[in-house]
Amino acid sequence: MLEILDMSKHYGDVHAVNNLTLTIPPGEIFTMLGANGAGKTT
Repeated sequence: MLEILDMSKHYGDVHAVNNLTLTIPPGEIFTMLGANGAGKTT
């Protein structure tokens, strides 16, 4: 299981992620899509 609670990421004054809460139960398949250089691996 993966659980993220109230995650935020800011680049200066830009709020890239604000108060994200995410739960992925065991056995679920999750995909993150985005353009090259969007920070998916970060």
